[in-house]
Amino acid sequence: MVKGENLIANVSNSTLGICHYILMFFISQVYGENDLWKSLTFSRIRLVLSLASGLPCFWLAYVLMFILQDTCSICITMYGVNAMLIWVNYQGWREASTKNVKKD
Repeated sequence: MVKGENLIANVSNSTLGICHYILMFFISQVYGENDLWKSLTFSRIRLVLSLASGLPCFWLAYVLMFILQDTCSICITMYGVNAMLIWVNYQGWREASTKNVKKD
């Protein structure tokens, strides 16, 4: 895994992105009585994952727009999707944490 063709860094960005969004989808689903959307643990995981993908994305947006002085409609769409993911997951975390505090 460290050298050669089997190196994990050889995985394409699109494959990593697809895996990331599939993971985000699965940890956002509702399973019976265990509502993962309202779970404080899963809301933290979703927020951390969205921040981990969103913050580098905003850096790339800065590079694209201000350093390269270029625009890309697909890139800007992805920046918007990541910004919305951060916002939605922050709202979910805030809702889960306030419900958790009210239970105590």
